[in-house]
Amino acid sequence: MAQDPTIRSRQELDEGPLPRQVAPAESAPRGPGSLLDPRSEVPPRPRPPTSPARLPSAATAELTPHAAFLARRTFTALDGLRAIGILAVVWHHTLGGPGRLGASLFFLLSGFLVTTILVRERARKGSIDVLRFRTRRARRLYPLYFTVLAGYTGLVALVEQAGPARADFFAHLPAFATFTSNLFVDLEGERTIFYFAWSLAAQEQFYLLWPWLLKRLSARACSTGLVALLAAAYLTRMHGLELVLPPGSRAEALMMSVMPALALGALLGLALNARRGFDTLYGVLGSRWTSAALLAVALLLWRTQGVPEPCMHVVLCALTAACVLREDHLLAHLLRLPVVVHIGTVSYGIYLTHMLCHNAAERALARLGLDLGVLDFALTTLLAIGAATLSHRYFENRFLPPEKRRQRV
Repeated sequence: MAQDPTIRSRQELDEGPLPRQVAPAESAPRGPGSLLDPRSEVPPRPRPPTSPARLPSAATAELTPHAAFLARRTFTALDGLRAIGILAVVWHHTLGGPGRLGASLFFLLSGFLVTTILVRERARKGSIDVLRFRTRRARRLYPLYFTVLAGYTGLVALVEQAGPARADFFAHLPAFATFTSNLFVDLEGERTIFYFAWSLAAQEQFYLLWPWLLKRLSARACSTGLVALLAAAYLTRMHGLELVLPPGSRAEALMMSVMPALALGALLGLALNARRGFDTLYGVLGSRWTSAALLAVALLLWRTQGVPEPCMHVVLCALTAACVLREDHLLAHLLRLPVVVHIGTVSYGIYLTHMLCHNAAERALARLGLDLGVLDFALTTLLAIGAATLSHRYFENRFLPPEKRRQRV
């Protein structure tokens, strides 16, 4: 699922250097022969009697949890959470069953991290460079997206037999190319090639407006707007606004394209940036064990039929918060395992290529007479990780600024 936004492993939250914290000077030696030794031939210069007691410097004072959060340039758990999200997506597309855990988690992480980056930029520089944000996002997402789309176009033209699926794919190409497939492509049909582009379209539409609002409005106004947007989105999904948004209308389609988890992640970013919001959430979710408990609840809800969508979103939002409120939470070791971090790092490539890998794995297993879903999931995952690793190392990195490129993945 689309990640983004756009965020690579251990994403840097501040593009400028953090304020330099100077370590306290070491105590001067006081042994024999030192200048501070009472027996020294040169006595130390006496301190003026009226001099006040020296206060501890801010650099040596212990940071509050909120100050430590604001000073943190990386959230080491986020790649691990992305790994969980992409594995859930592949599981759903190979083994079926309840879905949307992976998509919702990706939306939440994207909304939280992008919002955190932007509000910190505004605090640091007094404004937000929206054009620069859009350029960074395009360099990170567009090369692989349009390459994969071109690959699908060639494969469909060469391999796909004449029929509705082939005709619909070429009819939908303008929507895929303009990130509007969530508005103009029927995702409920029997077979829609490249349908997973809907999540990227939803994110691109959100980030066309969100940075401008963060730049021009106060955090309070942005938070109020997000709460209103969430209420409208959930009510639309529960058919509670049919008088205002008639079923089948363009207005209803537009509201249905709003992803509540994305807005919820952005709201979390604003809340944690504020001292009061951070302290409130830390009091509720700041225990070390909270992250592990919430992950267990999320996995249980994921595999339970009929769970209301808002319940899953709230749990995943709380899980994300528990993983960024403090770095020493109970899941930290698991989410920082090298293999987990790697999967999270290349999760964008996995998302874009996993359906091609799934089709290849399914055909290979069918020829071997091994029609087992678990094997399909395992083989699809391995193929997608391999393809995404090669893409990240040898293709995607070429489009990033030199300081952002990772030589090893």
